[in-house]
Amino acid sequence: MSLDFLFHIVENVKKLNWEAVLRSKIRLHALATALESRSVVDFSEFDNVDDLRAALRATSALPVIEVVPSGFGVVPAQMPG
Repeated sequence: MSLDFLFHIVENVKKLNWEAVLRSKIRLHALATALESRSVVDFSEFDNVDDLRAALRATSALPVIEVVPSGFGVVPAQMPG
């Protein structure tokens, strides 16, 4: 399923109340991985709906993962451009 399709659903079909997420007393922690440092990035403070949407896209995007013979998943040293 494509990420664009999922965002089409939450923006047009079964609409997510973005403003309610921003106003919630329960903080949303959208987690992603920084590829260069291989560290976790915690997006939890959003100034507006565009920031929230961008954070959710970032946490939903997956880098290309390759499986090496040993069975471990690795991120290729050079991502295709």
